[in-house]
Amino acid sequence: MRRTGWILAVFLAVAPSCDSSDDGGGDLDAVGPEVPTDPGAEEGITDPGAELDLAKDPTAEKQEEVIQPPAPKYGFTFRLPQMRDVPYMPAVGLPEETLPMPDYDLLCTFRYGDSSGYLYSQGTPGTCEGMHGCIYATEGVWMSFDDVATKVEDGMYDFGGNHNNDFVKAMIKGKLFKYFHSTFGFGYRKCQPCDCLQVLDIDGVTVTEDGCTTDRALPIECVEIPMDGTLPDFPTGFTACPS
Repeated sequence: MRRTGWILAVFLAVAPSCDSSDDGGGDLDAVGPEVPTDPGAEEGITDPGAELDLAKDPTAEKQEEVIQPPAPKYGFTFRLPQMRDVPYMPAVGLPEETLPMPDYDLLCTFRYGDSSGYLYSQGTPGTCEGMHGCIYATEGVWMSFDDVATKVEDGMYDFGGNHNNDFVKAMIKGKLFKYFHSTFGFGYRKCQPCDCLQVLDIDGVTVTEDGCTTDRALPIECVEIPMDGTLPDFPTGFTACPS
């Protein structure tokens, strides 16, 4: 009994006090400070700081810049061109592959007689085949006069085969026009966007007024809309393709 009483006395002497009036006893650093609860969490309040900050997120995938299409201009609402994976048949007997191809969207001026305005066309790649080039779907062709845009019925964009000598056809003010090229580089390949107009017969093939000879009797300017969200300026001069 003596030994038991002595051990109990020693234990009581060294044990920490549990008195609630203790003003700092114990090792607080060992357990860390108390973390306050979010008063809005139970009320369904969203912390605005919880939204993803693309500029600060460390992962490359989430740092990718979100590019917006060009701002509306001339009455047009532009889309942002994209790269698209399309079916590609390299040659007869070879297996089908996938080929990345870009959208081709053009913004062009229009001048004929007393009329002046702007044309906007959207071309989306569909399929590609060996030496025949790619077939593009026309998403739309629009004309704008005095900043008022209207869609051209049966307007079309054509990629222009393997050489990409592309063109746009559109019925404008009662005449069928073809946006085409007056100059070509090595191997009869375009070196720049469309730069002239041809007037076609109702058959859509016969040229009744050729403004795309070397003297460019019906000159216009076109720019391809890039994928970076910008809208290029129209060229202020003309240079023929190097031969």
